[in-house]
Amino acid sequence: MTGRGDLGRLGEEAAIGHLKRSGYRIIARNVRNSYGELDAVAVEGGEIAFVEIRTRTDENLGSPEESMTPSKRAHIIRAALAWLQSKDWEDQPMRFDFVGVQFGADGEPEFNLIRSAFTGDDARWSR
Repeated sequence: MTGRGDLGRLGEEAAIGHLKRSGYRIIARNVRNSYGELDAVAVEGGEIAFVEIRTRTDENLGSPEESMTPSKRAHIIRAALAWLQSKDWEDQPMRFDFVGVQFGADGEPEFNLIRSAFTGDDARWSR
């Protein structure tokens, strides 16, 4: 890996594979609108899941979970609501999931999948 973008792409690809193995059906990736970017939009358990993916290699920088600021959550929520509106799916059940990807010294990823990590009503980070 040569940089942060490469690490992010590698982590995102690994996370997408993990999501698929966990029963998620990916319907969109890297969705951009005027409110922000959605890493992945999936269907799982009868709900639309907006999945934020964060990757780290060094715990000195903090965990992937710690990088989810209230501001970042707010951007994701607004981007998700705009995406739903663009599809005329505002009445669909939905949630916000999170996948933390931590690459170890051996180069193998470890995943922390959190379903319903935060909500549009309550932007507190929950674990």
